[in-house]
Amino acid sequence: MPQLITEDDLQKLDESYEEIVDLPDDLAEAGDEIPLSPDEHREMADVIEAWATDTAAYTLGGELTAPLLLLIAAEHRHAAGDTEHAHRLAGQARDHADAEPFEAHPTFIEFALVAGDGETAAALAAEVLDARPVDLAFYTMIGESYEDNGDEATAERWYTLGLEMMASTENTDDPEYLGLLISRSMLRRDLGLPLDDFDQQLERFTED
Repeated sequence: MPQLITEDDLQKLDESYEEIVDLPDDLAEAGDEIPLSPDEHREMADVIEAWATDTAAYTLGGELTAPLLLLIAAEHRHAAGDTEHAHRLAGQARDHADAEPFEAHPTFIEFALVAGDGETAAALAAEVLDARPVDLAFYTMIGESYEDNGDEATAERWYTLGLEMMASTENTDDPEYLGLLISRSMLRRDLGLPLDDFDQQLERFTED
């Protein structure tokens, strides 16, 4: 019988590779972690790829899907420096029968930005924007990729688009909405932008 793999297994795998940095006592509580080595990223990628592809040995439960696991494995391969393998895995996720529309786009956008290919990243982002998916993860992931790669203005725009989408669906009670409000507000403060309606909404949240 195939082994059932759930979100708990994915979390346990992550935890098995966590290593806390030996920091002074006044900093240790920050929970800083030693980055994984390339070989550790490869080991994790191999496990996750097997979960996604070896249907004789594994079956997926909960909210896990093969495309999602393939994308996670792709990110680990990319972090290890295995660019070609990472793109192959992301392509498998994109073309998988169970893939959601545009599910792989944020990962390909991240890969393009890391490679310095802003034109490809912008074209892929435009496709997502045209589709206007009702899933905050798209906006958050794309925004984070731009922020991590130094384009704070574009990141702020994607965070704003995500909040606008959530507000339009009246789904502002979702904890992820508050999290994005916080991330966006911090970024806007770093950019020196004035308070707007979303910033003021965050202030009201924190006052309650």
